[in-house]
Amino acid sequence: MSQELMPIQSRSSLALICLLAFSGSALADNHAAADPRDPWEGYNRAVYGFNKGFDSMFLKPMAEAYDTLAPEVVDQGVTNFFSNIGDIRNSLNNFLQGKPDEGVNSLARLLINSTVGLLGFIDVATEMGIRKSEEDFGQTWGAGGAEPGPYFVLPFLGPSTLRDTIARPFDLAMNPFTWADDSAVRATALGVQVIDYRAGLLDTEEAVEGIVEDEYILVRNAYLDQREFEVNDGAVTDAYEIEE
Repeated sequence: MSQELMPIQSRSSLALICLLAFSGSALADNHAAADPRDPWEGYNRAVYGFNKGFDSMFLKPMAEAYDTLAPEVVDQGVTNFFSNIGDIRNSLNNFLQGKPDEGVNSLARLLINSTVGLLGFIDVATEMGIRKSEEDFGQTWGAGGAEPGPYFVLPFLGPSTLRDTIARPFDLAMNPFTWADDSAVRATALGVQVIDYRAGLLDTEEAVEGIVEDEYILVRNAYLDQREFEVNDGAVTDAYEIEE
């Protein structure tokens, strides 16, 4: 759905999810009632803790160094570049969901930013008022009636569901770097994208730390409700509750 139409609360939830996708709480006793959406909670908590350790030791330090050393114009340009690549996926999924107007918008953004915007390093389309509409194959399958299935935390990648996990390879296939012949090019592109993404979350971190006793429950509920919100293009009545 179009980011411009997303309520402030939902945008904040998404930012929180993105941050915690690279982190996790230390394994702790869970006194909250079991959530039927999370039948694999023991496994998920273990992976969540692993992701936090990996983030603390590797991702966060690299993101901080990148944030410090990269000039703002370069940082923004890299972010725009990968966002532009994402419009390949966005356009296809909008068309698959029967939303031709949004599909055309995404395709127009891709064409304009890839040419006038110098391969996407400059987001000319947004300045022209062409909205960005984020869609992926998990949302497409959900819009087609596929249930999300159990909550599932992926190593390194963070929160997901069974449906979204199965859909990930299709999203990956929409990234042109996936098809690069040179493995070094593929690895470098992925690494830069991950570090740039993580660096964009540093400013949010202080607000998140210590917000609840059990961050695992917070991110799980936020992720599941956010995905429902996205699949239904905002037609969700229940807000997630923060459990402590």
